[in-house]
Amino acid sequence: GVVCAGDGLMRRLNGAYRQRPEPTDVLSFPFHQLAAGELPRPSSRDEYDLGDIFLGVEYIHRQCRATGEDFDSVLAVTAAHGLCHLLGYRHDTETEWQQV
Repeated sequence: GVVCAGDGLMRRLNGAYRQRPEPTDVLSFPFHQLAAGELPRPSSRDEYDLGDIFLGVEYIHRQCRATGEDFDSVLAVTAAHGLCHLLGYRHDTETEWQQV
């Protein structure tokens, strides 16, 4: 699923799951625990689910106004970033960031 969320919801989710009570651009909640690049192997029809992506559209819009970037383009890249997280990619290190 993909949810377009405002600052309030993103702040609550970020606080609850990452202990950072501030809005952010994207949060991903994977259904499967995957290694980077691994594809899920659902055992039933109910497991054909990658998880949920929450896009912080207010946050993204504010950042785009500040930087002059195109909102639609940044939103698409941010959604792809969230999808990478659902597929097991992380970016805790520079090497991992390059992989994403």
